[in-house]
Amino acid sequence: MTSVQARETFANVSSMTTRGDGANYRDLDWEGCWNVRDFGGLPLAGGGMTRPGRVVRGDSPDRLSSAGWEALWGFGVRTIIDMRRVDECASDVVRPRGLDVYRVSWDEYPDQEWNERNVPPGLPGSMRAFLRDYPVAIADTARLLVGSAPGAVLVHCAGGRDRTGLFTIVLGALVGVEAQALYDDYRYSFERLIPLVRELGRQDEIDFLESESHAEHRTQVLNEVRSVIDELDAAAARRVLLDGGLADREIDALHGRVAGSLTAG
Repeated sequence: MTSVQARETFANVSSMTTRGDGANYRDLDWEGCWNVRDFGGLPLAGGGMTRPGRVVRGDSPDRLSSAGWEALWGFGVRTIIDMRRVDECASDVVRPRGLDVYRVSWDEYPDQEWNERNVPPGLPGSMRAFLRDYPVAIADTARLLVGSAPGAVLVHCAGGRDRTGLFTIVLGALVGVEAQALYDDYRYSFERLIPLVRELGRQDEIDFLESESHAEHRTQVLNEVRSVIDELDAAAARRVLLDGGLADREIDALHGRVAGSLTAG
């Protein structure tokens, strides 16, 4: 599959918010990031949309140029929540002064037995199992978001697709984002990451995203993502967060941050 064919394959995302030229206006142009966009602007099943400028989902900001960091700051980001392992992180990143940066490494939650039982371990191959067995990872991340300083929050992993994707799926389900929109938002990351994995020479990811020999694997991943989304309504998402240790008041504050107060209009 060529890059053009891949774009055509993943471009049929009916619930993504697009401009007249077909570009997704939730995308953010931060030089050095490839898969970063506002979580605001997603349609809610009961009407309205998630609040723009509150939560940003993205790939690693380690590659941002000076102009990219200026764009991040100019958008209003004042907190970064990093879900990567330490070995995935650059040690020489120069960030703007005033940014709060927190790390909550999702890969450190599962033990060896869990990784051996779930093949492939982690995400995206074991998304449902991770959601079931490690809601504490999701709750810990959500608690950082709730307690963050005023301003936008960037939530990211390495590519902004799977760890970030599962977290934003739970966020979206909690506030009532339409299921198709959540699925399309996850799937959109496939298209966005093609140029990055090519630049980095990540052959395993290139094959996963583009090779016909991996088409069945891609379908399996997307089918699991869709089924997880279909099973997660607001009550189920709240239960995940409660099981992970978040209090009701924290969940209500999370809802307010992402979509407004539960009692609003």
